[in-house]
Amino acid sequence: AAAGYFRKFASRVVAVRVGLPFLASPVLSGVRVQAGSPSVVAAVPALTIGVAMSSVLSWIILRLRYDRLVKAAERIAGGDYTVAVSTTGGGLETRFGVAINKISASLADTHDRATFDRLTGVSNRQALLAALFAEVERASRYERPLCVAFVDIDHFKAVNDSYGHAAGDVVLPGVAQPIAENLRTSVLICL
Repeated sequence: AAAGYFRKFASRVVAVRVGLPFLASPVLSGVRVQAGSPSVVAAVPALTIGVAMSSVLSWIILRLRYDRLVKAAERIAGGDYTVAVSTTGGGLETRFGVAINKISASLADTHDRATFDRLTGVSNRQALLAALFAEVERASRYERPLCVAFVDIDHFKAVNDSYGHAAGDVVLPGVAQPIAENLRTSVLICL
């Protein structure tokens, strides 16, 4: 009786150790199973259901955990550099969140450096030209009037020549800031 029990136990262990190749083709495993054996008939659907449930559960977990990170990355790719994601939790999700926040901050800084003059705090020439062309196009398309105003600082070269560029660096923000403070925020100012 003990030998029969051992044989029955050993055949189950062999079937478990063989795994997927056994289910795919009994020839690969070298194990012979009688056709219609209850263990094989039950194992195939159970394995199929288990794999399907694991796949669905993995997809749901990934979707729930990483969907907000994907949306943040898509917003950054669309030009919104003010994106910030929470980095609570741990593991890979936190690392992705930290990386997305660093990318967003870096792109925002690069964008600011490319479009704003750090000395005066107003738009630089490249930003002005881009906005000017866009506004001329819009005014032409909708047949609306467009106003462009130019301000000149009289004798600015004389200030630089007489007192040096450090004095000129004080004069430029002194002129730009009052103009910016007294116009609507939608008005583009460039010095």
